[in-house]
Amino acid sequence: MIDKEIREAFDQIHAEEKLCNLAFEATKKARNGSMLKFPVKRFMVAASFMACFFIAYYMYFTPTSVISIDINPSLELTVNRFDKIIDVVGYNDDGKVLKSSLNILYQNYQKAIETILTSDKVSDSLSKNEFLSIAVVKINKNQGEHILQFVTECTAEIKAHCYGVAYNDVSPAHSLGLSYGKYQVYIELQKYGYTIQPEEIADMKMRDLRDILYSVQASSEDDSELNQGAFEKGHKWAGRKNH
Repeated sequence: MIDKEIREAFDQIHAEEKLCNLAFEATKKARNGSMLKFPVKRFMVAASFMACFFIAYYMYFTPTSVISIDINPSLELTVNRFDKIIDVVGYNDDGKVLKSSLNILYQNYQKAIETILTSDKVSDSLSKNEFLSIAVVKINKNQGEHILQFVTECTAEIKAHCYGVAYNDVSPAHSLGLSYGKYQVYIELQKYGYTIQPEEIADMKMRDLRDILYSVQASSEDDSELNQGAFEKGHKWAGRKNH
């Protein structure tokens, strides 16, 4: 069983094939005691095995995408190059409660998202017409595109807002204690001069946040139209005066 698990791990990460095969075979021999008379070789075998182990560990636990799910629970899933969930973080109290009720770590992201969307907490929020936002942070662009396509398709009937985000655009989010999705709204509100603290946003429902944003945007457009109208009036008046 252990031999099989080691072989599968090496196959999955696609590390240097010869090195991993050497480490795999040598490890079996070392366990059987056939190499006990060769301490130098044992050291080399151990070193090769450890090298493969660290390659596997690094590749498996390196984030390549992040899925930020916000409705009121704010939950983020970190995805590796093998489409597996390697970290789950709740970014508000509801998110932490939801996280504790799930068992999605090391699952494929597709199954994990389906589990979240059908959970009691999210289903209840959707039944109350809450706003669902799913942001896909594309650390790896190709994988990010595939994830975005998947979440868009699986939420088509829910009418969720699914969108892609470049990693560099949202890197300060976690320093403010916000999920990537809510951070995007925070940035938009700042653009319009709306003052709100990150800690206020963290526990707000996405529906309420989006309503504030739409209101601020509408107010800005109204102001622009008024200013444009005043500008045009002034020019007409100036024109008459010159005559």
